[in-house]
Amino acid sequence: MGLEKYLTERTMLLGRFNYWERSLSFTKDARVLQVHHSKRDGVNIVIIEDQRIDKNNKNRTDWYFGTFTGRHSGECENAEQLKQFYEELRKIATRKHRIAGKRIDEAVLKAVEQMREY
Repeated sequence: MGLEKYLTERTMLLGRFNYWERSLSFTKDARVLQVHHSKRDGVNIVIIEDQRIDKNNKNRTDWYFGTFTGRHSGECENAEQLKQFYEELRKIATRKHRIAGKRIDEAVLKAVEQMREY
């Protein structure tokens, strides 16, 4: 089951996501992670999906959530800026930013609300 299980249509629209399509993918520790990305008011909103097989040989999806300011991949003008973008994604794909699927909707709403305060 994908992100549509956890992200309501209202939240998807507020966060400016296209939740039925992944934005891009990247590798970390020999794993390919899928990224759901949007940018709103200069802030990148990122949900990372890590599908893997756990130690009991069952499919598992870990979710990571985070935000950062700066260019998104399509705005990068050189290799250094693109490298920085992917470094930000790798920082989000850590245990510190892991989130339960059922909390993704709430996290996106909170991020969007914080943008409105500034």
